[in-house]
Amino acid sequence: MEVRRTVPVKLEVDSDDAALLHETVDEFLWAANHVVDHAWQGDYKTTSKAQLQEETYGEVRDRTRLHANLVQNARNKAADAVQSVVARWKQGEYAGKPHFSNPTAVYDKRCATFHDDYVSLATVDGRTEVEYVLPNADRDTPHSRYLNNDDYGVTGAELHHRDGEWFLHLRSPRR
Repeated sequence: MEVRRTVPVKLEVDSDDAALLHETVDEFLWAANHVVDHAWQGDYKTTSKAQLQEETYGEVRDRTRLHANLVQNARNKAADAVQSVVARWKQGEYAGKPHFSNPTAVYDKRCATFHDDYVSLATVDGRTEVEYVLPNADRDTPHSRYLNNDDYGVTGAELHHRDGEWFLHLRSPRR
């Protein structure tokens, strides 16, 4: 079984980069909700990522400025949410149509480059580099245990905005 940790890291974001990240997150959320709307048409709910890719990718690329891999990540987020609803229905539970409103965007190694003290993120206007705000490396923290540990490597992240601050929740599976 794979051991995976998620480590939240605060980002030091200036006002220009903050505006760019807000635009990127807004378009990411629009894309994810657009795919959900498409999957939700009719009685049958489309849960196939391949089918949703074929049916929505071109339109989302045309209507947003998102990096191609952010479009795919938005599609994956939407497909996973619809799959979760269908699974709940099969268990006899109630679940409504998913809708994404929390300011987040999903990144993987194709649209983000993870470094020891900063990250390069794809945005709606190219890439931006943002520094991590990390605790002292000598302290015993999740950062020192998983980010500064050769046994773990960052494979992806979810960008979050809350209370006026930006955070990257880094996924670090054991190598």
